[in-house]
Amino acid sequence: MQLKIPTSGGGGGQAKYIIIGAILVVILAMMPLLMIITVISSIGGDQAAKEQQQGAKEIPFQALYQEVASKYTSIPWTILAAVHFYSDEYDIHLSALSTGSAASLKGKNPTYLALVNKYAQMRGLDPLLVAAIIQQESNWNPKANSGATGCGRDIGARGLMQVMPCHYEGDGLDADDVGYDPETSIKYGTKIFKSCLDQFKATDVALACYNGGAGTVQNAGGRVPSSPKETAEYPGKVLAHYERFKAESNSQPVNEEKEKDKNLIKISDVKKWLQDKAESISGQIRIHSDSSRSSGQCTKTAKEKKEKGATIGTFSFPLSCGIFYTAPKKYLSNDDTTWDYVEMVEKKSQEYMGASGPVSFGDLVMAGGSLPLPTPLKIEISSKFGCRVHPVTGVLKFHYGIDMPVPTNTPVIAVADGKVEYVKNDHLIGHSVMIDHGQMTLKKNGTPTTANFKSRYLHMISVSVKPGQQVVKGQEIAKSGGAQGIVYSTGAHLHFETYINGAVVNPYPLLTGKNDNPNMNCYHRTGG
Repeated sequence: MQLKIPTSGGGGGQAKYIIIGAILVVILAMMPLLMIITVISSIGGDQAAKEQQQGAKEIPFQALYQEVASKYTSIPWTILAAVHFYSDEYDIHLSALSTGSAASLKGKNPTYLALVNKYAQMRGLDPLLVAAIIQQESNWNPKANSGATGCGRDIGARGLMQVMPCHYEGDGLDADDVGYDPETSIKYGTKIFKSCLDQFKATDVALACYNGGAGTVQNAGGRVPSSPKETAEYPGKVLAHYERFKAESNSQPVNEEKEKDKNLIKISDVKKWLQDKAESISGQIRIHSDSSRSSGQCTKTAKEKKEKGATIGTFSFPLSCGIFYTAPKKYLSNDDTTWDYVEMVEKKSQEYMGASGPVSFGDLVMAGGSLPLPTPLKIEISSKFGCRVHPVTGVLKFHYGIDMPVPTNTPVIAVADGKVEYVKNDHLIGHSVMIDHGQMTLKKNGTPTTANFKSRYLHMISVSVKPGQQVVKGQEIAKSGGAQGIVYSTGAHLHFETYINGAVVNPYPLLTGKNDNPNMNCYHRTGG
């Protein structure tokens, strides 16, 4: 079609041509822009999908919350995080994440260094030591892979920090998609090293753990093993890089002016604040769990508010009272304002619970798949198997399972196919269920073992199965919540036990693939 555009004059027909031509010109002119918008939209969608796939965003101070809360079985770390979030000190404490030394190494990718500084500061690690690990693992090549197989993959360790696929899969990520991403590798690599450091304390032993795994170090008596050779030599090689980086780098405070300030907030200050707050809340929980020390009015009010639809009493009513009586001054104008604060904290806690990512199950195969946690929530283990000081009586006593803090009415699920052996109820411990899973193949530390396996679940508020009933893996069998004797003493939680060939065993390795070296030096039974 040829456009007729007159140079002068013109009647109505010519005007129509002009209008049509103008419209077409505008459309043609806009086509490149529309294409750009389409591409940007596609990129944005891909980025959003990637961010979703990369899993939950790390919560500031998360490792610190978990460390402090682990000492208090009645305070989930997400509650402590929410209390901190609404405190007057939170914004000030955030400055602690941007202080300390930052690695500035010549010839290294500044983007990678920024990520090293970010996650090292977040986890309280020396960024130069993290940089030294990267130097040894990948020589700063984000596309590096070990060539070894692992976790059922043709390619095992990969990326800047050579993280194994299992660590990603535990969080629902695919190593083929995220394993070579620099930030993801550094995020998970620092998390793994921090875990090793927390467990073994000594830097050289923690480095051996990072290279060979915690089991290798434990088998060596908690020392750097003499074999395999790679693990034995690994700490020395990394520490050599570390000393060189310290000598060569421009390791300077991120903010020199703040470093000069005597009032500079440090991570240790934040930890002390959290410990004091947790102790205060714990003290209030003990008071409101003891009828001889409390009138019961606070827990009664909390229960009434929950019945009216408020997000209060999520874990336990004494915990809600602990939050109530330790509220910041700005929420103390009247009781309603303080209860609003309690609800804000418990709602924020639920947000954190959903954002923190699932627990990694490690290298364990049962009936062809990983043994899941007995609850669909993304939770932490608050009390492990073995000798412990009882949180209520203060007496050293053996703990025959693991505790997982979960809100009342949280679904409890069967960890494998089986038959319900019994259902019991006790006014102190609530409902309990034992499931006989029969002969099962367990793959632990790479060695398959066939044995009779049973699982036991305690402190439920209701049960939906009957003795003799067949259940399948992942089926809801009960609701958590316990009975008054449990909920009011240590907070709502699920207690989980495992038995192999009739003997009670530590559930932790079965869920995580790791050995946590339980303390067995107190009286304990071995049978069911």
